[in-house]
Amino acid sequence: MTRVHLPCKKLLSWLGAAFCLLICACGPKERDSLVSAGMYAFAQERYSEAIVAFHKALASRADDYEVHHYLARSYLALSKFPQALRAIEHAIELAPKKDQTRSELYEVLGIIHTARYTSRAYSQNQHRDVEAARTAFEQATTLDPHRATAYYNLGLLHGYRKEVDQAQAAYSAALEADSTLAPAYKKLGKIQREKGFPPEAATAFKKAVRFDPQDAEAHFLLGLAQRDMGDNEAALQALLKATELNPDSPKLRLNLGNVYLRLGRREEGKREMARSESLRQQHRGLHSEISPPAHKSLPIGSARDHYNMGLKHQMAGETDQALLEFRRAVEIKPDHKDAHIGLGLLLAEQGRQRQAARYFQRAIELDPENPVLYVHLGNAHYHSESLERAAQTFAKAAQLDTSLVEPPYMLGLIAAQQRQFKIATRLFAQVTALAPQYAKAHFNLGVAHAQLGDFAAARTAYQRFVELEPEDERGYLYLGDACEALGLLEESQKHRARGQQLLERDER
Repeated sequence: MTRVHLPCKKLLSWLGAAFCLLICACGPKERDSLVSAGMYAFAQERYSEAIVAFHKALASRADDYEVHHYLARSYLALSKFPQALRAIEHAIELAPKKDQTRSELYEVLGIIHTARYTSRAYSQNQHRDVEAARTAFEQATTLDPHRATAYYNLGLLHGYRKEVDQAQAAYSAALEADSTLAPAYKKLGKIQREKGFPPEAATAFKKAVRFDPQDAEAHFLLGLAQRDMGDNEAALQALLKATELNPDSPKLRLNLGNVYLRLGRREEGKREMARSESLRQQHRGLHSEISPPAHKSLPIGSARDHYNMGLKHQMAGETDQALLEFRRAVEIKPDHKDAHIGLGLLLAEQGRQRQAARYFQRAIELDPENPVLYVHLGNAHYHSESLERAAQTFAKAAQLDTSLVEPPYMLGLIAAQQRQFKIATRLFAQVTALAPQYAKAHFNLGVAHAQLGDFAAARTAYQRFVELEPEDERGYLYLGDACEALGLLEESQKHRARGQQLLERDER
């Protein structure tokens, strides 16, 4: 989807946040010519020039935290993470003890660790970067509880980790700090739609559209949610607006054609689908398997350049462009592991799990000791309903790293689906020991215990879920069932009444 440049405080992908902070943080402090030259070069996205200017400025302003600050941003834009980290750490050390100033710097520190985590495609430093990013974002929000961008970027980090509940909580916190933050509404809408709640998703997407009416992707997602609800007329209007804003998306045209057909407007539907196919051919490789180029010309530039450009597009939400750049990286260098991972992640995000699995498998061939790659491959198998393959893959991930939460949790889900509830309880209990705040694990542990007839253990698990998710009606309703089975009728009625109250509130 086409990226829309929002007002500075709303530009919130990790790279976008860096640009946002440049504009928002520039104060009235007088600057010398070298600093001004560096700032100007940075604003023009000439990062190498900016770095040279900032280094020259530091010869006479070694204690100027702002110069170190923007030097860090310049290195970040070029994916030079060690240099970016050194610069931002200097900035934090030199900065005045003002909460908002230091909050901003800690957010940039978190962004750098997040960027390195994603750009290295979960290399040996993955765990260290994840924890460092979380700590930095938490420091940023502690110093400034109204710093919406820090909550949002923390949500992105959780999203990359497939930690859906934590991501949802972070995006909600971002909206508490800034209720006009369109990207956060969009992220929450995606989560609700993936959970199977199209009305809630549509509500979130409507708010995203309200606060950023030029975001084609938000209109597109609103159309999909309305289509999920069976409201094809409303879906049509949303998709038409999306195509007006981004007329060159094959995926958008295909879905528009689908809605026309649902409405019985067959000629218009066929026309849009033909346009979709034509556009797909023009962007050959975006929605097809990657293969060596059949033509004589090859992509210009290095595989690293195309990979970094793809990463930038991915962070900005420009999926089609990211896929194209990752494809070019693989064409130039077929053993470019990170490009294969990038392709797998984007294809999985689009729901094309079997294709994603092929790229994760190739990445594993290139890096067979990386446990997170097995998690990604396991998720792709799971969502394509290849449960046996998924179980084998998650088991391998668990073998390589016993501290990961995802493998035992997913193995627990698979065991429960196969009605192996004793195994499921053991696995979910393992997850709750590793991650005591993981609400879903407590909930599913309760379900598995209940299936075994152990309602006392189920009650305990549901109680913990309710503590962690006090606004989720399912916990109260299931807790009520467990209490009834134990003969605790008064307690059962109390929990069921609370669950029904939340359910009715959500339906309004």
